[in-house]
Parts: sequence; C-alpha cells; structure tokens
Amino acid sequence: MNTNQKLSLLIFLNRKKSSADGKAPVYCRITIAGLKEELSLGYKIVPDHWNVKHKRVSPQHKNAAAINLKIKQTKTSLEHEFLKLQALHDRVTPAMLKAKITPEKVKSQQATDANLPSPVQQNMDISTKVDNLIRECLELDKEERKIKKLIHPAVIEERNFLLAEQKKKLLERAEKAHLEINTILDNKERTKSLLNALDEQLILFVKNVLKANRAATTLRKWIFTKKKICSFVWFRYQKADLWLPDIQLSLATHFYDYLTTHDDCGHNNAVKHIKNTKQALELSVTNGWIIKNPIEKFRCTYIDPEIEPASEWEIITLINAELSGAEDIVRDGFLMECFTGYAYEELNSLRRSDIVIGIDGEKWLRTGRKKTNGTIETVPLLPIALQILDKYKDHPACLYRDKLLPVYSNQYYNKHIKAVGRKLSLNIELHPHRARHIFATTIALDNGMPLPVVGKILGHKSIRTTERYAKVSRLNISRNMRRIKRLLFDEEGKFVGTVWKDDLQEAFRGGL
Repeated sequence: MNTNQKLSLLIFLNRKKSSADGKAPVYCRITIAGLKEELSLGYKIVPDHWNVKHKRVSPQHKNAAAINLKIKQTKTSLEHEFLKLQALHDRVTPAMLKAKITPEKVKSQQATDANLPSPVQQNMDISTKVDNLIRECLELDKEERKIKKLIHPAVIEERNFLLAEQKKKLLERAEKAHLEINTILDNKERTKSLLNALDEQLILFVKNVLKANRAATTLRKWIFTKKKICSFVWFRYQKADLWLPDIQLSLATHFYDYLTTHDDCGHNNAVKHIKNTKQALELSVTNGWIIKNPIEKFRCTYIDPEIEPASEWEIITLINAELSGAEDIVRDGFLMECFTGYAYEELNSLRRSDIVIGIDGEKWLRTGRKKTNGTIETVPLLPIALQILDKYKDHPACLYRDKLLPVYSNQYYNKHIKAVGRKLSLNIELHPHRARHIFATTIALDNGMPLPVVGKILGHKSIRTTERYAKVSRLNISRNMRRIKRLLFDEEGKFVGTVWKDDLQEAFRGGL
C-alpha cells in the first residue's frame, strides 16, 4: 500500500470537443503523481450554462440537477476506487482508476495486457538488454587498446578495419534496441522507474562511446553507479527497483549514508555516484517521465584533497637520476607529462603528426583530450620535452607504431614510476596523474603563469577544474611575500609603504 500518492479530480468543459451546435462535453480529469487521464461524464451543455468557479451546471439548464448528481457520484466513485486500489497495489495510475469506472471500454485492453509481461519484468528485460550492449561495447574498447600495442603497420590497419566494422554493427544494434525500448517507455500511461532512468542514460552513453564522442573509461564509472544504486535499493527498500514518482529528496541522503557507511566509499566517490543519479533523473524530466528532479536540491559538494606539490629539487633529482631500461623510459614519460601537462591517455596516443609549428615559430604539440570530448590541448614544447622526444625518435617501438614515445601499459607504467620514486627517496609518491598537478603548480603557477593559461594548456573547460590542479605552494607564497617586503619596507625593516617610498628615498639622497 502506498499512502504517499494523492488523487486530484478536476471537472471541466472540454471545449476542444465541442459539437456543431456549440455544446461541449463535461469531463473529469484524473491526476495522480503528475500523470493525467480524462473521463467523459456523458453530458453536453452550452458553455453559458457552466459555472466555472464551482465546477457545476447552472440552475437555468433543464437537466442541471441530474448532471450535477452525476458529477458528485463520479467524484465519489473515483475517490472510493482509488482507496481500494491503494490497498492492493504499490502504485496506482490514472489509467487503472479510469478502468474501474469504465470497465466495458477496457476489457479488450485488459485481455491484451494479460499476455504481456508485467512492468517490473519488462524493466528487468530492458536492463539486461542494456547491460549486454555495454558489455560488448567495453569488449570493443579492450580490443582497441590491444591494437595500440601492436607493432606491424599492416596488422594494425587490418585490425582497425575489422574493429570499425564491429563498432558500426554494434551501433546499429544499439539504435534498434533503443527504438524498441522507447516503444515501451513512450507509453504515457506507464509509470517509469529508477532503473529505466539509469538504462536510458546508459544506452545513450553507449551510442556516444561507439561514435567516439565519449570515453569508455567514463562508461565504466556509470556502470559502477548503476550497480551501487541497485544494491542500495535492495538494501534499503528490499525491492529490485523504485518508481520515479515515489522518489523523494531523502533518497539522496540515504544513498549517501549507504555508500559511506556500508560500501566504504569516500565522500567524493559517494558524491560522484549521487551526481550521476541526479543526471539520470534530469534526463527523465527532459523525457517527460517526471515533472521535476526529486533530488535536485541535494548539494553534491566536492572536498578538494590536499595534494602536496613536488618541489623543484625533487624534479631535478628525477631528471639527474641514473636509470636504465624500463625505469628510464617510465621516468622520461613522467617528465614529459610534468613539462606538457598531458595525461597518460594523451601521452600514449602522441604521434609524429601531432608536432606542429606554433605562432612563435617554435615546436608545439597539438592533440585532443579524450575526457572532455576532444578538447584541444596545444602546448609549446620546453627544452627538456624536446630532448626527450629527440632521445626516442629512432626507438623501434616509435618507428613501427608512428609514436613519439614508447609508452608502457597504464598498470605497468604506474607500478614502475612508483618504484622509481621510492628508489630516489622522494618525499612524494609518483603516479601518472600527479604529473599534471606538478605541471600546474610547480612548473606553471609557481613561475607566474596565469590560471586561465594553465587551464587552457591542461585542456580544461572550467577554471574551477584547473583550481584543483594548480595549488598555491609554499614557494609561491615565499616569492610573493619577498616581493611585498621589497615594496613596503626599507632596508632597516621600517614600514614606508608604496606611496611615499620613492619620495623618501629621493629626499634622503638630497640630504633632507
């Protein structure tokens, strides 16, 4: 039984269905949780005989008493049937209530519906279909990563051709499946669920991944969100799914508590899952499934972690270290990230054609950010970056793969760069993504580069994202305080300010 649902009844003249003699039929509009259904009462009257304020027929109409009695009986019957349906069902729709009042009109529909799976079963079938598409999409992404590790150009070309054909076929199947799902979900009388909202978001994401508009790594994060939502709903409500009109703001609070206390998620990870859920519900609003996002007011505040910036001494130590073999290659890749701001994915995809001549006549690197839908990063190459590229220009892996650098797999790279940091006794732990923080703080911000320029080089669309990377270091504070000291104080430490300092110095020189 669901007592949260409210029934609203509106009696009105349906002027859109007026007959040639100007008479309009009397209708009753049934509204439950934003869903609506209209029911004819079987009477027609001229609009002049209708009392708009009291929703009744005026006394001057000859059948006013009979029509008003019918209105009262209909409202009473609908309210009575609504209570009965609430006692039998978790969810009551206007269509269900209308069927109770006009059963003779829906017998054929009920016979048809009896042969169809229940909405809950349909939702499970839709979810399984979407999960299968996701699995195949990620398999193709895995194949694409394997191709990047190949050496022989002819083999790479053939495998890429086959991969493109597989992506095309999967995209066609995804489009077809989406149409079939929409055929079910576009039924206005059908109440949509939280699982429907997540699956709609996911199938759109799959299509964008296959079109190379979004990254498969982000799709994997969405899969985690769906799994955690399903686990939470079962833990909290002992149900496989929730109907969208039943969702309230408290869902976000309970979900956050579940993630942080039962699922051992940190605050930022928990907030990210709730943010994804909000996005899926926002899409449901766009689709007309619900009127407003029930968890819209839940604030997803990100706690910025304190990342200790690397010092210039640590970077110099890394540059001058005597390393060989895999450690040397990994070290050079990390330094390339430190002096360009590139992430591992961009470093791994750099080709010789990505080197261009910039506006200053110097060599620049130009490539697109996968994470932000191809946002272009254009970076002038600093001397150390040019030295690293020159070092590997004749490396066999670079020649065969048309790459600028011989980059290992993410797992291998991550493991060995950490080992290099421990070997050199650095004060910070090295990992691929920290290199972007080193570029933003130690290389750029500490040396006077404006924050918007740092963001542009990093490929960020928002300056707020750049602020998470570029921190004000102690070195930066020290430099600025020394500048303030020179401006405001004399050599003896006396405060003279900036306004009168030059005049005082000139006066002292003149013997005053």
